[in-house]
Amino acid sequence: MPKDSMTPRERWTAVCERKKPDRVPLFWSSTQETLDSVKKYLGVSENSELFKKLHIDEIVSVFPDYIGPKLPEGTDFFGCGFEKISYGSGVYLECVYHPLAGYETIEEIRKNFKFPSIDWFDFPA
Repeated sequence: MPKDSMTPRERWTAVCERKKPDRVPLFWSSTQETLDSVKKYLGVSENSELFKKLHIDEIVSVFPDYIGPKLPEGTDFFGCGFEKISYGSGVYLECVYHPLAGYETIEEIRKNFKFPSIDWFDFPA
């Protein structure tokens, strides 16, 4: 594989600014069990080592604190309901209810569904 001429940050920044990166940025998402298995197979112990070996462009995210109305247990601010589901080798929170699933039209959604407000989040100054 050719040597990268950009860092992951430079690559993602280029994409966000609609500029041409040195290559397509790569993203990794997996269950913990899969991540552990791949690291073991490749003989690495840290995620950063795995990402470097596979040319994955790690994304670091920052989210504001939720300060909106109290949410019922097991739901998110969109109204999605989650339950712990066992897959034998792990337990994961899976979406088991989606509030938009019962609507047939955009008009129904506009009339009946309340989207989260920007005021429900605390953005630091």
